[in-house]
Amino acid sequence: MSSYVRSIRHEVPFDGQQVVVTLKPLEFGDLMKLRGAMPADPKTITVRGPDGEEVEVIDMGPEYMLLASQLLARYVERIEGLADAAGTAVAVDEVCRVAFFAPLVFSCVNHLIATATPPNPSKSGRGSTATLPDVAGNSTALASAA
Repeated sequence: MSSYVRSIRHEVPFDGQQVVVTLKPLEFGDLMKLRGAMPADPKTITVRGPDGEEVEVIDMGPEYMLLASQLLARYVERIEGLADAAGTAVAVDEVCRVAFFAPLVFSCVNHLIATATPPNPSKSGRGSTATLPDVAGNSTALASAA
């Protein structure tokens, strides 16, 4: 049986709330766009968290974060447990548009990327290996989940 699922549940603490985001699987073209926007050598920086605490985060750069925020809205089916200071639920488009939610966007997109690729068969014990010729006629091993 495949590990592929059509609905991905991502639970993440954010701003003192336990947020549950239900996501659709990431499309291949968007995965390639995100990977292309990733910096070659991302840096770890220290920022202030929502509760004033210092938090270390990976600085993926403005291109990646802008692309991530633009793409995420297409993949979110629903967000539960996220409310503003007045107790009103925060809509998906607002999460993707407002900078305050950047850590939540980053977490969701990272989760999408992680679930977009099946586990390495050599590490998980699952999957099979197929061989396909490349353009030069050499054989290339391809792993696929079984």
